Amino acid sequence: MKSIEIEEKLLNLINELSDDLYALELLVFFSRHPHTRFNRAAVLRAVGNRPYDTAVALKRLIEKEIVVTVSYTHLTLPTK
Repeated sequence: MKSIEIEEKLLNLINELSDDLYALELLVFFSRHPHTRFNRAAVLRAVGNRPYDTAVALKRLIEKEIVVTVSYTHLTLPTK
């Protein structure tokens, strides 16, 4: 991908989300922590804004596949 294409896609994304400050704040958070593996509650706490509005923005980013989620359904915990 050429840098011009990436810049255009980024500009389109920012324009699309310009009315949602919580989504933009989440984008800044994830740009600072690109390989984060926080759960939803940890992300909302780390951003530290109004939890409901931030949760709606996070859901919007997930639906647009900007934020990718991973579900661990077969989690093995250590035992004694």
